[in-house]
Amino acid sequence: MPRRLAAVIRARGGPTNYSTMFNGITQTADEKKIVQFLTTKQEEENMSTYMALAKKCFGDCTSDFTTKKVTEKEEKCLGRCVKKFLLVSERITKRFQEHNALQDVFNQPMRKL
Repeated sequence: MPRRLAAVIRARGGPTNYSTMFNGITQTADEKKIVQFLTTKQEEENMSTYMALAKKCFGDCTSDFTTKKVTEKEEKCLGRCVKKFLLVSERITKRFQEHNALQDVFNQPMRKL
């Protein structure tokens, strides 16, 4: 499940893989440290997202512990929960990107006409 979830997050515009951004480019030692730091932060963010998703959906959808089998009701609930979580995450990411783009526009120096 974690690999599939990570693939879905990436497919929906989630974090990129920083270690592949510099393929074919000679890097200094400092640049390698930065890439390693960003890669580590990306992995932490992915795990944090996965753990938040698991905690939220498990807590909301699982209530019957008398059997080890997942019920049909729980399975449907989990599917809806995961889908909603990913859609909301995608929407928040897009809003941050829009906000950052606007900030970049407003931070540019004024041009003379």
